[in-house]
Amino acid sequence: MEFLDQIINFVNEIFRPVMLLAASGLAIYFGSKKIGHKLVAQYTVSATVFKDTMISHVILTNKKDKPIVLSSIYALFNNEIRLSLDKFETPLIIKPFECVSISIPEYSYLTIDNDRFFPEMLGADIYAETGDKLVKCEAIRKPRIPRSYREVTIHKCSYNDFIYDESVAYILVYIYDGKMRTAFIAESGYIGNEWGFSPNFVRGGASPSSIRSFLMEGKFNTLFETSKILKVESLGNVIDVKDLQ
Repeated sequence: MEFLDQIINFVNEIFRPVMLLAASGLAIYFGSKKIGHKLVAQYTVSATVFKDTMISHVILTNKKDKPIVLSSIYALFNNEIRLSLDKFETPLIIKPFECVSISIPEYSYLTIDNDRFFPEMLGADIYAETGDKLVKCEAIRKPRIPRSYREVTIHKCSYNDFIYDESVAYILVYIYDGKMRTAFIAESGYIGNEWGFSPNFVRGGASPSSIRSFLMEGKFNTLFETSKILKVESLGNVIDVKDLQ
């Protein structure tokens, strides 16, 4: 028993202070997550021909383990000039560790004392108003992509808001059940996009005559209120088949 008592005393003297210190450290750490406010801001600057350059989007991240209630957000330039970015009629609540994206209302131009003002938008500091406090947001700068990287050009060809590529040979536009629908037809005869009927394949490949025969044999011409066949001459260039006759 004396040996066991010595072990217990040794544990109490050596390990208990360490455990208490660790527990205190964790308590302080988690407590700090609930004290004060910590917001991180990342924003996008947009430039268009007919409006001034402006901050168009702001992404705010709540780094604390408690919600934050915002009434407005501002941009501060040169530590003296304040630009209101948005005011929330209904307070914006950002949950703990949540990230929100805010679209900034557009404007035509800015003035100070009736003089045009052209701020350096990329040098702005973002502030958030919460209650009676103005919280400066920590800034996240977008990484600069090396100019040596080759840029990929994105092309978008669409018809009736549906994106397509060079695999589309014909487009069938038809009205069914009171709604206009757009079907894409490949050179092989496969029919996709807005086509929920069977069969979904034109035998012998796609051509104006084979598509018409397909519609007549399947009695789709009586099922649809109206229909139109378009030929894709090239990406972005669509011609009504009737115009080719």
